[in-house]
Amino acid sequence: MIAKVILGTMTNARKLVSIAERISCDVELCSGRYVVNAKSMLGVLSMPKFEYGELHIHTDEENECNQVLERLLEEGLLADTNDAAKRSLYDITTFGEILIDFTWQGVNEDGQTLFAQNPGGAPANVAVAVAKLGGHTAFIGKAGKDMHGEFLKSVLEKENVETEGMLLDEKYFTTLAFVNIDENGERTFSFARKPGADTRMEKEEIDVDILDRTHIFHVGSLSLTEQPARDTTHYAIRRAKEKGSIISYDPNYRASLWKDEETAKKLMRSLVPYVDIMKISDEETKLLTDKESPEEATEILFRKGVKIVAVTLGNVYHTKEEMIDCVNAFYEGMVQRSEEMKRHPNYKTGENYAYLGLPPCFLIFDEYVAFFEMLGTKESVSLLSQLKKIVMLGRQAGYFLIVACQRPDAKYFSDGIRDNFNFRVGLGRISELGYGMLFGSDVKKQFFQKRIKGRGYCDVGTSVISEFYTPLVPKGHDFLQTIGSLAQARQDGTATCEAKGDGTD
Repeated sequence: MIAKVILGTMTNARKLVSIAERISCDVELCSGRYVVNAKSMLGVLSMPKFEYGELHIHTDEENECNQVLERLLEEGLLADTNDAAKRSLYDITTFGEILIDFTWQGVNEDGQTLFAQNPGGAPANVAVAVAKLGGHTAFIGKAGKDMHGEFLKSVLEKENVETEGMLLDEKYFTTLAFVNIDENGERTFSFARKPGADTRMEKEEIDVDILDRTHIFHVGSLSLTEQPARDTTHYAIRRAKEKGSIISYDPNYRASLWKDEETAKKLMRSLVPYVDIMKISDEETKLLTDKESPEEATEILFRKGVKIVAVTLGNVYHTKEEMIDCVNAFYEGMVQRSEEMKRHPNYKTGENYAYLGLPPCFLIFDEYVAFFEMLGTKESVSLLSQLKKIVMLGRQAGYFLIVACQRPDAKYFSDGIRDNFNFRVGLGRISELGYGMLFGSDVKKQFFQKRIKGRGYCDVGTSVISEFYTPLVPKGHDFLQTIGSLAQARQDGTATCEAKGDGTD
């Protein structure tokens, strides 16, 4: 629950803290980009804007919410506005496909292909990912009233995603996607969706109580492939936009689910005028804008009103062979730079790449453990050897490894790798086992399983585990302006340093 409250005086501050202290869950006071613990008098008094604030109470339990509102009203702290209190304010609500990914698991002794049942669907995945980071999320969509639909709903509920808006339809079967991975790690999809239940969502079936109370509304394009889901998508986006939600869009193009490319282009572009935040791949730039250049495509989308555009591009590798070659090339680059540094005229023993003015290089390895599960023993041993050298020797040359995984399994993190990570970070709620795997079994585990939004844990190389969180950002905050200001300040600082170095005024 979020309640707008009146402060302004020391007396009101004391009353607010007294009320907050009697609340069993976490309570934060927010004003602009500032967030403090509402149970701390010192914290409340430190707020730079002291007239009004938003009280963020981490519960939606009916009785407790009513009691808090009554106390605030009795003490004259509840702001006199029609929307002073909002219950079940979702950080993000996602709409679209939810399905089963049957992923290839090899063959049995009789040569029969084996598949594993996995929950899937990009919008549903977004809801789960945000929930794992402590966000309050909801999913709106439809699956079949069958074993797969029941399984998918149970997964969302287990991950603390609100499922009131998820329907199970007796007339249509849950969409199935069969995913095959070839020897090079390439994925191919075969969909059983003719029609799938996710395409049968009617606009009358949308839970508007959820839709009207979400900060961000996120959609993909696969709900546009068939009717009635296509009209329902437009209805939901228009309504969310009118209610003040930020609209997030990930086209997530899947050619096999569209009639043809021209139809896909037309319908995928139809959502752009409503969108605030958009994520596209470098392969989707031409589909959305007729421009292959990410810079030109981004400029077109900006002109159409999109405020933030993220284009995934660059040296991104996803096949097994490409990824192995990438690691080997990165290692060779590290060795070459180390040799070149020794020949540099300003080389000095003990100084690193930064002393010579060289830029750092990063190898970002996502789904690390999942990738190693694909390798044979010989490939795994060879690759681990290269990565160990990069971790142990790359620091001096400015070559760094960033690894992301769901579970830091010791099998793929030898001591030479694990012990030399200077920065470790875990996001969302971590189990005791996961906490020990990430930071070591001998560290004090006072933080795990905290149910606080945006909570995370990190070790900056001191073996002391700290917790952190990202403050709640006010609605309407202009990220682009903030990023631009920081970038300009950095450039101005660099220019100043260069001017001083040259002895100019």
